[in-house]
Amino acid sequence: MSRNPLHRSLGFQAPRMLLLAGLVLATSAVAQVQVAPVSPIHNEDGKIVGFNTNEPSTYFLLPSAYLKAERQTPPAAYLSAAGLGPDGRPQYDLRVVFTPSYAHAAANVVGIRTEDPHALFFPLPMFIDQVRVFLPSALGSVAAQLTPDGGISTPFALYFRLRLTEAQVGIFRQLARGGLVLQGFVGTIYQVPDGYQYSSVPLTLLLPESTFTSTLPPVTVRPEQWMKDLLEQTELFVEGPLDGQYSLGGGIFVTFQNSVVQGKLRTGTFDVLSQGAGVLAAVATASPNLDGEVQVFIPELGLPIVMKYQAVFEAKLDLFMMEIELTRFDISAVQVNGTSSPFHTQLLANLIQQPDVRAELAAALSRELQERILAQTLFGVSLP
Repeated sequence: MSRNPLHRSLGFQAPRMLLLAGLVLATSAVAQVQVAPVSPIHNEDGKIVGFNTNEPSTYFLLPSAYLKAERQTPPAAYLSAAGLGPDGRPQYDLRVVFTPSYAHAAANVVGIRTEDPHALFFPLPMFIDQVRVFLPSALGSVAAQLTPDGGISTPFALYFRLRLTEAQVGIFRQLARGGLVLQGFVGTIYQVPDGYQYSSVPLTLLLPESTFTSTLPPVTVRPEQWMKDLLEQTELFVEGPLDGQYSLGGGIFVTFQNSVVQGKLRTGTFDVLSQGAGVLAAVATASPNLDGEVQVFIPELGLPIVMKYQAVFEAKLDLFMMEIELTRFDISAVQVNGTSSPFHTQLLANLIQQPDVRAELAAALSRELQERILAQTLFGVSLP
């Protein structure tokens, strides 16, 4: 049997974060074109929310505010114990991640996309001039911050860690009841056709009273649960792992081209257990625990085939290298065009057991697991 697998990148079915300091388009035949703002876009209140550019179907957006990031794991704002202070009393850290909001441009984005379905939106390239948080000393102190003052282009996240005493936590709890916890502003500078423009947008932190509970439970780090949550949100999407020619016996061969393997673990059908230092195992608790689809083009038949399958999936996860080793990928049922097919069930089951096919699937899933950890769960920021 000969094989010539195509090694292509795997893509998650989840929104992607696209944050650029500037956008440069180039081809080998023409000079580079620097994408630049041309004319302002106003919302219904007459405020500038973005710019048309010199590139077709490409637009820049201006942030209207910096708000608490929209993310759940870990939360964008949370209170944690920070030991005892110099006076021997408990201290607490309030950690907050802010991201720009483009909500004021929502109606414009909808209108533009209605007229131009291929419209692309990017943050307007700009430089942060200053970031200020209004925090009187009676309310606490800034213990650490990550704010790109004076030179970072198109910032997408600001970080603060505030040090609070127990009494100050109580004050913040009272402020939260009134719907406000913290305020400040972000000053930015950006270039427009007639020069440079300064913009100052508010930085606002709104938190529920429950954030400032008087009793903080101890934090237990459970990588097993974290990894289980991550796998439940992950969709396998691998291009090319089944490409090649296969023998069906009796001198009959079948060729697979443009193969795509997709899969999604069923919630509640697997567990993640520790298997020693830095190694976790995804273990099936139900059969099947994976639903998916395989798409291939078979030139001998001159037509594409879509196979929907069910399988039992298990794997080992190396936490240090963030690599996955498939320990089980057993195909239990296959449907072709909505009809059960024992022949294709056996065929696909045999192909998945091929060492090179399993290695390709494991490598592709590892790459995307790493990408998701580094990108999607880091800030969870996306544009409209």
